[in-house]
Amino acid sequence: MAEPMEMAVTIDDLPWNAGHPEGYDWLDATRRLVARSIPATAFVNCDRVHAQAPLKVWMDAGFELGNHAASHMDLSRNPLAAWTDDVRRCDAKLEEWTGAVRWFRFPYLHQGETVEKRDGAYANVAALGERVAQVSIDNEEWRFAAAYAKAGAEQQARIAVAYTAHLRE
Repeated sequence: MAEPMEMAVTIDDLPWNAGHPEGYDWLDATRRLVARSIPATAFVNCDRVHAQAPLKVWMDAGFELGNHAASHMDLSRNPLAAWTDDVRRCDAKLEEWTGAVRWFRFPYLHQGETVEKRDGAYANVAALGERVAQVSIDNEEWRFAAAYAKAGAEQQARIAVAYTAHLRE
């Protein structure tokens, strides 16, 4: 018999990524998601936080908030120094909002185009007292979300079926 496994659920790009229809109620969507009581760590793009209410909903539900860089800056397309400043800026905001930040996730999951840049990024994240949260399964839900947001009801139903099949695969 196989040993039990632990799984960590993580959600990137809080408070919410783009790709929702105009008028979408993000706060209601947040409440519906956290009501499922699945423990998770949610990674925040601090520059997208225009009000702390959605983050409070996540925290009140027991979610830990992690650093996903202030502007979601891509390390592979930017200098290490600028990227590090972006990461530090989000760390400072999260410290203020939550008191402590343990986890960091690379935006776009990009860790730089060179070993030197990657190693520098890891050192800079560690200097903040954060650990890099790796991804073992990336379901690329953002691709489906973008199409879903633009679709009519009939197409949304087909996209939902396709997404479920994609997850099973």
